Amino acid sequence: MVFIDVEAGQAVAKGDRLFQVRKPVESPPEALPQQDDDDAPRPAPVQLYTYSDVVATASGTLADFPVLLNQQVTVGDEIASVSPGTYSVQGTLSTEQQFRILDRPQTAKVTLNGGPAPFDCAAITTGGPAEKDPAQDPGVPDGQPAGGTTGTFSCAVPAGIAVFSGLGASVDITAGHAEDVVTVPATAVRGAVQNGVVWVVRDASAEAPEERAVSLGLNDGQQVEITEGLAAGEQILQFVPGAPAQDSGEFGMAGAMGG
Repeated sequence: MVFIDVEAGQAVAKGDRLFQVRKPVESPPEALPQQDDDDAPRPAPVQLYTYSDVVATASGTLADFPVLLNQQVTVGDEIASVSPGTYSVQGTLSTEQQFRILDRPQTAKVTLNGGPAPFDCAAITTGGPAEKDPAQDPGVPDGQPAGGTTGTFSCAVPAGIAVFSGLGASVDITAGHAEDVVTVPATAVRGAVQNGVVWVVRDASAEAPEERAVSLGLNDGQQVEITEGLAAGEQILQFVPGAPAQDSGEFGMAGAMGG
């Protein structure tokens, strides 16, 4: 570390340089020119360096910045943290939940445990699996997802909402809204996102229903929106063939529903 621009407690903006590091360039040895006098001193090789700037990844107040000039650092070292001065709500997502909010506008309604009235939390961001907390889950190896979850989400708490770190909350994420659309039970569709298959019953006495590809829309885990391939009023099998309840003889019906 050859240059330090800031100190702990200082306000920084995203992209501001925090410090600069220097790395020696490892170049292959070059053949030295032949000299007539073998006893003559040879020129010392010149060490080359590359210089890299380390910048703030977010705006806020710089905290935990215990660095010294000429300190050696390595890739992966945690050198500093930036406190944005705001709070966010964070949680985990299962695979099914991630698919339901895939590529759709998202808002969330947050209810704080023992806190103020529920509030809207916009600008939801999603990410990879949450790593295990050794203090809470010592049986899971380091670096492994915690609790079997496959994804995480977070959203910023609006200004003026009274919160504090570690407060529990429940979150309802809205993936979208649709009215007067064709929906069927989730048990009747093979597939849950974008494309699926249903089994249309043309005649109750027919030996086999018609297998039909459909396009899927919103999915709340109970009902699935059919955007293409099925009309309201058509009868379909209530359960995908091969499912445990498929021998019950029950049929479902595509209906036009709002909500």
